[in-house]
Parts: sequence; structure tokens; C-alpha cells
Amino acid sequence: MRNTIFTFIGVALLVGFVACDDWTSPEKLDVENEAVGDLYSKRDSIKWAEEEKRHKENEAAYEKYLENLRAYKSTKHPIMFGWFNAWQPDGAGKYPRLSLLPDSMDVVSIWGNWHSLSEEKIKELRSVQAKGTKVIIGWIIEDIGDQIKWGRDQWPADDTQAIKEYAQAIVDTINKYGYDGFDYAVIRITVQAGQPLRQFDFLLTRL
Repeated sequence: MRNTIFTFIGVALLVGFVACDDWTSPEKLDVENEAVGDLYSKRDSIKWAEEEKRHKENEAAYEKYLENLRAYKSTKHPIMFGWFNAWQPDGAGKYPRLSLLPDSMDVVSIWGNWHSLSEEKIKELRSVQAKGTKVIIGWIIEDIGDQIKWGRDQWPADDTQAIKEYAQAIVDTINKYGYDGFDYAVIRITVQAGQPLRQFDFLLTRL
């Protein structure tokens, strides 16, 4: 019995010492790094606030610039028109980028790569249009259906009906991507015997 009591007391003292050791273990505090971190945080927060302020000021200034640019283009002035080929904003180099056109450009006609627009292309298209620049699409028309659905046999046999549907397909394409118009060049058009080229004039009236 006496040995049991001594054993119990010994275990209790051992647990007490361990517990006290846990309570009194010193914890290392990196006061210097905490102070420096706090200093940087305060300093950087001021810098970030200033940068955010400048960013908003720049955005406002750019919006005002665009507003003035669009206002100028709505006045009577010499019109700057040009063609743009090989549009590819994610391609190699800067030249395929539509956004690098002069801001003074009034109308630009896209020849090639005007369809199947990626999100990046649509974003670039809208940024150019925000400058008041009219972005249109164009191609050489040699026969009904060119660039939309190749092959005269892919359209109604009746020329008038085929031209109506072709014109509507062009309009639908313009609306789909948000272009501002259509630029065309007519080289040759095949029509049925006895149907003069005035049939193609009808196409132009449908656009």
C-alpha cells in the first residue's frame, strides 16, 4: 500500500513537471520582422492608394479623349479610309493588330480573317470602334455565295431568290459580329442566260 502511494505521488509529480514545462516554454517572437512588415504594409498601402488614384484619373482622361475623338469624327472632315489584311491580334509581332491603326482612321475594311472571331478579336474590334472608327468587312465577289457558302449550286436556282438569300447572309454576318458595314468589289458574276447584271444591282439594294 505504501509503495502504491509513493508510485502515485511520483507519477503525479512527473506529470506536473511536464505540464509546467509546457506552460513555461519560451516562445520566440520575431519582433523586428513584424515591425518591418507593419512598416511596409503601411507604406505600400499608401503607394497602392496613390496608384489606384492615378489609374482612375488616367481612365477618366482616356474616356474624355475618346469622347472628343468621336465628336471630331462626327463633323465634316476629310475621311481617312484604309484596308486591313491578316488580322491576327495573337499572332507574332505587332503588325497584325487592328488596335495599332491610327486613332484618326475613320473607316477600315477588313479583308481576310473577318469571320470566326475569338474573344480577343471581338475585344480588339470593340476597342477600335470605341474610337469612332467604322470597321467593315469586304471581299471580291465573283459569284453568288462567295465567302459565305461557296458554289452557285449551294443557292436557289432562281437568281433573284439566290441574291436575296446571299445578301441576307452578308447582313446576318455583319450583325453577328457587330461590324459597321460591307465593302465589296465585283469582278464577275454568273447569272442564267438572259439575266443581265442588273440582277447583281439588286444585291446591292438588299445590303
